[in-house]
Amino acid sequence: MPQSNVAYDFLESACEAEWMNNGQPLPCPSLDYVSIGGGFVGILEAPSVEGMGQISESALLTHPSMDSAYTGIFGSYPAMTIEAGDKFQATLACLGQVEAAHCNVKFGLAYYEEDGTYVDSSAMGWEWEKRFDQTTLNIFVDLGPIAGQTVRLVLLIRDNGNPLGDYALWLNPVLVRPE
Repeated sequence: MPQSNVAYDFLESACEAEWMNNGQPLPCPSLDYVSIGGGFVGILEAPSVEGMGQISESALLTHPSMDSAYTGIFGSYPAMTIEAGDKFQATLACLGQVEAAHCNVKFGLAYYEEDGTYVDSSAMGWEWEKRFDQTTLNIFVDLGPIAGQTVRLVLLIRDNGNPLGDYALWLNPVLVRPE
């Protein structure tokens, strides 16, 4: 099996993405993860992760809007050309604090084609449900179906009916490329 290199780090580049809910741009980083409003995105240093306790690495913390007019938040990253063998990988979790005890979200990976056409995570089967259950979820997405294309990958979080407590963590979200 070939070795892999990190070709793009979504956590490190979080604020290079354009974050928005379905109608408003969101600041990155957002100011206060207790006052969610239209949604939240930011880097959390040494977070408490469900089932893991406090970890020493950073995580991308996202929370969908508390306004029922918006069902999710979306981070559209700068354009990149996907190569054969590229994979997206991350560990998905809820924040391991009392505020997140009702966490129930849908994580997704979507993309914009070069002409601006949006391809939702559901069309590709690149979505995962996560609720607060003291476990994490490791995901590995083969980007082969879009190899050779220049796309803007989109990280998204949607609530599953009620956004209260939907503090969703992306741990080590990266694009890896074979050497």
